[in-house]
Amino acid sequence: MAARTCSRPLPSERHGPGTQLLRSLLPKLTFCFGAAQDSSPLKRSREEQGKQKADVPAPTYEGAVRRLRQRQEFEDLVGRPLVEYGAWVRYALWEESHGDPPRARDVWERAVAATGEGDPDVWAGYAEFEARRGGAAGARVVWERALAVARPSDRVWCEYARMEEDLGSYAGARQVFERWMERRLGPWGWLAYADFELRNGEVRRARAVYERLVRRHAADAAAWARFVEFEARHGGVERTRACYERAVEAVVGEDRGESAAKLVAAFAEFEERCRKPECARRIYRYGLERLRDGAAEGLRREYQEFERRRG
Repeated sequence: MAARTCSRPLPSERHGPGTQLLRSLLPKLTFCFGAAQDSSPLKRSREEQGKQKADVPAPTYEGAVRRLRQRQEFEDLVGRPLVEYGAWVRYALWEESHGDPPRARDVWERAVAATGEGDPDVWAGYAEFEARRGGAAGARVVWERALAVARPSDRVWCEYARMEEDLGSYAGARQVFERWMERRLGPWGWLAYADFELRNGEVRRARAVYERLVRRHAADAAAWARFVEFEARHGGVERTRACYERAVEAVVGEDRGESAAKLVAAFAEFEERCRKPECARRIYRYGLERLRDGAAEGLRREYQEFERRRG
């Protein structure tokens, strides 16, 4: 595209509608390594276990009777129809906190069976139990069982990789991600993989993951938006520009709709912020010539506003 001659650094003080449009394309990984993990069942299980450990009953006859009564209460609870996952967690952690790992393991096995072997939260809780009891080997056995389910969810893959990362086994986490990537999946797994590499300071590895992502999903505007955001943060202006150029050419060539229009508008604003209005103008015109009428209408308004700003 004609914008290749633009080379001034990117000012960071202003973010206009194009930047907002780009951000509207960005997928959120709350199911995996996003903000949702702060309230994950695993964190809650750790807190629950800590509370229970502080109240371990004394090894007396009265204590034994109380434990039998509490166990029966748990049995009544998990025996109800449509029992919630949290009931199984509390039961298993209660047995573990009272120094009875075999009973706790039996509860986890029953929880797996009761949820049809398809609940990633159950597998995650079971794996963490095994990690606490016998280290990584037992937890990996649980995760491999979870992956043997006919169609394991992305959460299972993601939690498995996160466990390896938490254990400091970055090579193990990469192996899990690579196995995950062998499936014909959408961009979510790739984005989780790239985020993993970034958390561990591996910018080059993260870039390589993004390159594989956009080869697999060349017309996916959201995938390109994440790649552009990555380069803006870690690659500098020239890499960001090159990524925008590739993104617009790939997406506009296949998707002439609203997502493509957002990408074009974001690229044009990028060049305007680089103080290269001629580059921005060419990008707007490039998009207007190629997008469908409905999508082009929004881009045309952006272009008209751009020209008003330029006087």
